[in-house]
Amino acid sequence: MIDQDRLHRLDTMIAEGRIIRNAWSGEDDKGREVACLLVALSPEVGAAEDATACPADVLPEWFARLVPGYDDGVSDKYWPKMVRRFAGLMHRVHVLTDEDWRRLDYRFRAIAVLVCRKHCDKTGGVAADRVLGLLRSASKGERVPTAAWDAARAAARAAAWADTAGTAGTAAGDAAWDAAWAADWDAITACHLDALEQACERREG
Repeated sequence: MIDQDRLHRLDTMIAEGRIIRNAWSGEDDKGREVACLLVALSPEVGAAEDATACPADVLPEWFARLVPGYDDGVSDKYWPKMVRRFAGLMHRVHVLTDEDWRRLDYRFRAIAVLVCRKHCDKTGGVAADRVLGLLRSASKGERVPTAAWDAARAAARAAAWADTAGTAGTAAGDAAWDAAWAADWDAITACHLDALEQACERREG
């Protein structure tokens, strides 16, 4: 459970415009502490410069690892809204159980695969759909055999290798690449926060 001191620190840093991107922490031109979204919630992360330093009673490690991606990856236009929404949800996640978080882990993975599937060729799309099926089952609490995960992982790796080999030397310009990257992060982050909010609403209701 996230304690009130951490939530107050996060809310204060947002209100005072002291959340930064693409760095763990630092000082602004007024000598005030500034920090990325995760460090504002967990100073331990800033000290270690490692998302895995976030205490388990604050956020699960897998989720803490995602937060810097949200912070640095989304578009400039979406970033302020994302920051506020993330902070609001941090006030609510105390209602979630370990099982809720476990299911969210798989649901979040499925969301990322689904958003990125459009970049796959035909072979990659088939592999992605196979992975999606397993992730959706796991997100519902169903048991997925280890052998099924292993087979899907091997197919996905083979597809990714074939796609990379087939497109070598044909990458678009830096501006187009950055725009596509941010658009994917916007979609993934928004859907992740939707899923987190829905999980909170189920427990609150």
